[in-house]
Amino acid sequence: MNGQIQWQRAFLATFLPAVAAILLLMVNPFFSYSFFVWIGLAGYLSVRFYRRRAAAALINAGIGARLGAVVGLFCFLLESILIAIGYVVERASGNDVRKLLSDQMHNAVAANPNPDAVKMVNQLLDRPHALVLLLVIAACILFVSFLLAATLGGTLAGAAQSRNRTPR
Repeated sequence: MNGQIQWQRAFLATFLPAVAAILLLMVNPFFSYSFFVWIGLAGYLSVRFYRRRAAAALINAGIGARLGAVVGLFCFLLESILIAIGYVVERASGNDVRKLLSDQMHNAVAANPNPDAVKMVNQLLDRPHALVLLLVIAACILFVSFLLAATLGGTLAGAAQSRNRTPR
C-alpha cells in the first residue's frame, strides 16, 4: 500500500486499545492520574495491531499519528458516554447533579488558603451558566489531552515501524 489506511482493518485495531485504556482508567485512581501514559500506550498499540491486520501496509509516523488520533477520538467518545450514563443514573436516583457538582467545586475551592481566590471562584460559581462553562472547558481539555496522548503514541509506533522496515 502507498500510505493509505485500510479503515476496515484499522477499526478494530484502534477501537480495542481505546476500550482497554478507558476500562483501565476506571479500575484504579492510579491509572486515571497517569491517563496520558495509558492513552498514549493505546495509540502505540493501535499501530502494532494495525500492522498485524494489514501486513502489507506501509506504516510511517504520519500513518501512526492518524491511527493514534482515531484512538484519542474513540477514548474521548467512550469517556463521554460513561459520563453521560453516570449523569443519567444520578438524575434517575433523584440527585440534583448540578447541586452536587457545585457543592464539590465549592468544597474544593474552600481548601485554598488564599481568601481572595476563594471569594472570586465562589462568585463565579454562583453565576447561572458558570457550571456549564466549566464543564465545556473541562470537556475540551479532556478531548485535547486524549487526542495529543494517543497521537503521540501512534506517531512513536509509526516511526518505529518505518525504521524497522526491511527494504525489499
